[in-house]
Amino acid sequence: MIKNNIIALSRVKKIAEKRGEIVETKGPNKPKHLISAYLFFAMEMRPKLHAAGFDASGVELGERWRFISQEERQRFQFMAVKDSERYYWEMAAYNNMGHNAPTPPM
Repeated sequence: MIKNNIIALSRVKKIAEKRGEIVETKGPNKPKHLISAYLFFAMEMRPKLHAAGFDASGVELGERWRFISQEERQRFQFMAVKDSERYYWEMAAYNNMGHNAPTPPM
């Protein structure tokens, strides 16, 4: 699957270069994108589902996400907010490339 995606991206890149379009690639130091509350939930539940005998498909994860308690959902949403703060500060540092980059609050 990953190999097919890489091949498809390289084809798109070649077509864009033939047209004379500028092709932007991800910088090597660019921070990873923020993680949503659902993705934190999925990362935590996937090993538990495998241990219980489920295949941890997106359908099963989605069903469990829909029916978790509000307190449990808030825990994952808090994790997502913290990760979005991390992403904000890392992107600010990346965009400034170390020149007067803001420092995260303590």
